[in-house]
Amino acid sequence: MLGWWIHHKLHRAEKHIDDLDTEIRSFLDGRPYRLTSEFTSNGDGTTTWERKAEIAGQGWIGGTVAFPAGDAVHNMRAALDYIVSYLWACAGCPPMKSKTEFPIYLKRSEFKKSGRGKILGLPARAQAVIQGLQPYKREKRSDKLWILHQLDIIDKHRMINLSGYSLLDTAFLDLQGTATMRIVSSDVFPGPFEQGTVLARAVVEIVGDGPGEMDVHHDFPADVAFDRAGPAPGLLVVKTLREILDYIRTEVIPPLESFGEPLP
Repeated sequence: MLGWWIHHKLHRAEKHIDDLDTEIRSFLDGRPYRLTSEFTSNGDGTTTWERKAEIAGQGWIGGTVAFPAGDAVHNMRAALDYIVSYLWACAGCPPMKSKTEFPIYLKRSEFKKSGRGKILGLPARAQAVIQGLQPYKREKRSDKLWILHQLDIIDKHRMINLSGYSLLDTAFLDLQGTATMRIVSSDVFPGPFEQGTVLARAVVEIVGDGPGEMDVHHDFPADVAFDRAGPAPGLLVVKTLREILDYIRTEVIPPLESFGEPLP
């Protein structure tokens, strides 16, 4: 089995993710964005109605909202390094060198050049397991360990950018025409959004006398997402961090457990 302190690090990461979720819910309750409506004549008897996002300020999400994200990321990345240092000690290796850590590489050539040396001395099968978990063997830039590794690098130098919003898949738009208006089509566009992004669109047609009217029922729930320019572009923050934590617990730790043993 692996040392208890490794699991403690992951437990701390989970606590930070829970705190982050609470901070985000409170932040969103403050309505940092609002929805506006625009009508545009199409020149063929129909009109396009669009619901757009208008974000308050610069759209930057920081302070107490962003801090727990960095703490969670660091604890998960440190837990991976703890795994290697623990297996190193269990294998009877000499005092660790400063370069000993859990390697995470996007390219096979870089792993061979720099990563393999970080786990020399571990049992050969343990080295094979760690190599098999490398992003270059899996989903590359969308790999969970790669995202974690890049977020940790960012957090060492600056606050992780949570400047994105994302419309959830549960968003819906229900338009009902009246005697004077027919709904030709309507769509909702879940996913990342920024200032001026169209979240919903409908094409309507005036079919009767008098002003056109329609009954609008909608729910546009949103969540905080990572910056589009970062290593997790547009991904929901809490959901992504929970997925990384679960991946470490279910895919990384189990195949390495058998190489650990209680230390004196």
